[in-house]
Amino acid sequence: MPTSAHTGRSGLASAALWPALPLGSSEAGPALALWPLLVVGALAAGFVLWRVRAGRQPREAHARQPDSVPPTQPATAPVEPLPGPAPAPLRAVLERAAGARPRLLIAEDNAVNQLVACRLLERLGGEVRVAGSGVETVALQTRERFDLIFMDCAMPEVDGFEATRRIRAWERAAGAAPVPIVAMTANVMPGITEACVDAGMDDYVSKPVTLAALERTLARWCPQVGRPG
Repeated sequence: MPTSAHTGRSGLASAALWPALPLGSSEAGPALALWPLLVVGALAAGFVLWRVRAGRQPREAHARQPDSVPPTQPATAPVEPLPGPAPAPLRAVLERAAGARPRLLIAEDNAVNQLVACRLLERLGGEVRVAGSGVETVALQTRERFDLIFMDCAMPEVDGFEATRRIRAWERAAGAAPVPIVAMTANVMPGITEACVDAGMDDYVSKPVTLAALERTLARWCPQVGRPG
């Protein structure tokens, strides 16, 4: 009587995989010898089928999920922009109202004198610009407006006296308040003070300039400048 394998719940075997074995006949010996191989083959086929089905289910479930942020990824709040500097006109008004550093212009054609005067005035709290000629000095003052000008008298092309006269003429035409102009000169000959006054300058300091002399000048013409801390 032939026997057949029964299909389990997992579908590991089928009746087609199990041939009829002629029990009690002369062919039963070889057939029984093949029995372990058939069992192993059926189990292997069932295991492969199970792995295929198990591997397909997570991918199908993932494909059905709508696009969304993974639960492990924290939601980020929008970053607020950092406040930037105030616009230039407003910043200038706020700085002046708060007693900020005065804007100082050095009119000097000598590089060494430029460097010395610039470093000393910065130590005293000034915001310093440098002009290398009388023409540049007039252009900067009429365009940017400074609180105090240190004017070298002996610049080429347009000297400090002529540059001062041009600045005073522009101020009268524009109705602008006159800027204090302090001469910087190494000429200590008699009459230099009168020449500075005639050109429209307000004061003078002798070269080489010193920290103490510049501090006295700033205290006189820019009282908002304090001593360095």
